[in-house]
Amino acid sequence: MDDRRKLPIRWITLKGPGFGQTNPQYGPEEVVDALAAILSQATRRHFGFISNGATEAERTKTIRQWQKLLRTTPARKLCLPPPKEIVIFPYRGPKQVHVRFSGSNQGDFNGNVVLKNQGGWSRLIKATAVSADGRKIVKEVDSSSPQLQQALATGEILEIVIRIRVRSDGRFYGRDIGWHRLKVTEIKRIAGHRKLEEVSLVFMPMAL
Repeated sequence: MDDRRKLPIRWITLKGPGFGQTNPQYGPEEVVDALAAILSQATRRHFGFISNGATEAERTKTIRQWQKLLRTTPARKLCLPPPKEIVIFPYRGPKQVHVRFSGSNQGDFNGNVVLKNQGGWSRLIKATAVSADGRKIVKEVDSSSPQLQQALATGEILEIVIRIRVRSDGRFYGRDIGWHRLKVTEIKRIAGHRKLEEVSLVFMPMAL
């Protein structure tokens, strides 16, 4: 696990059940950074975000936690069978997650959150993969909601960015997940939560 060799190419893409067209991409600096990304996806556990490089102190702390888990956990319990719904951002601990929409007709959607001087973001509660090409997100009802309703009515093609920021060692580490060419198939309010809505989407094939 504690392999500190430098990688000649700082780029990996992981494939796994439920990720479909959103295969996560990382920029590891050392072999251990790439191992942490692979283990996080395989076990759905998280011990610090070092997959895009980190300080020596952050690496050391993460390595020790992974070594303890691998040493004390039976192999049959390490890699759990994939659930029917795969959580897109499985990392444990404090995190901030937002989503941004852009439509083929409406352009950039509105949103109630500004991140780094960029508006149009909405608070995201959950994102899951329900099939190879199906996705569901639960988000706050906000100024993007009427535009999503319009996209549902017209069959508009959407581009979606999910921004995940995970808190570790007093700092937030982030990455973006991009979804391309999706169509809204259903929108419904969450029972008992007037300010939350569930949006069902499906990936559309590329036009030839």
